[in-house]
Amino acid sequence: MEFGACAWAHLYAIYYGTLNVTSNYTINGNAQDHCRAENGGIVKIQSLTITLTGTPAFSSTFARTFTMGMIIGNSSTFSGSATGKRYQSNQNALIHSGAGGANYFPGDVAGEINSSGVYV
Repeated sequence: MEFGACAWAHLYAIYYGTLNVTSNYTINGNAQDHCRAENGGIVKIQSLTITLTGTPAFSSTFARTFTMGMIIGNSSTFSGSATGKRYQSNQNALIHSGAGGANYFPGDVAGEINSSGVYV
């Protein structure tokens, strides 16, 4: 799988839908967000190798959650770099990096937690 330029989010789950990525993939285009989950949606990018080529730019974030959405990204390996905010979690939403730390997700801007969001 390859993700090229996109006006919104490469991976997007909303209203309790689940998007479970099971194969390694490449990001070679810009987007507002790479992963976005809101209103109970779940995006899973676990135990993958994710390759970024050409330094894609994320105008919002690499990983973004709202209103009880979840991004589960533990145990993945990121190869390459990106520009933009690493993550943002808002309104009782969760981003799970598997204790990957603040610099786990690609980007060149620090992540952010707002309105009872959680990043672990």
